Amino acid sequence: MIQNIQELSASLRYIARWADQLEGLRSHEEQTESGLLSTTSTGPLAEIRRVTQEAREFVETLPHMASSEEAADYHLPIPDRQKAA
Repeated sequence: MIQNIQELSASLRYIARWADQLEGLRSHEEQTESGLLSTTSTGPLAEIRRVTQEAREFVETLPHMASSEEAADYHLPIPDRQKAA
């Protein structure tokens, strides 16, 4: 269980390493066409999901933001946003 921001930061780095591992598996699969990606990706995906869930649980314990607009997922595109000229 993540208990502070330092542990959250370490957990995010850990997830990034597993994502790199998956990318390596994907690249290998692309080169060899071995058909093993579905089998070899099971462990890394499970670990990413486990640590991501811990991170979510920790973040949910933090004080809530002032408005739900501020809490929106920053990865979602905002369709009416205009590019700067």
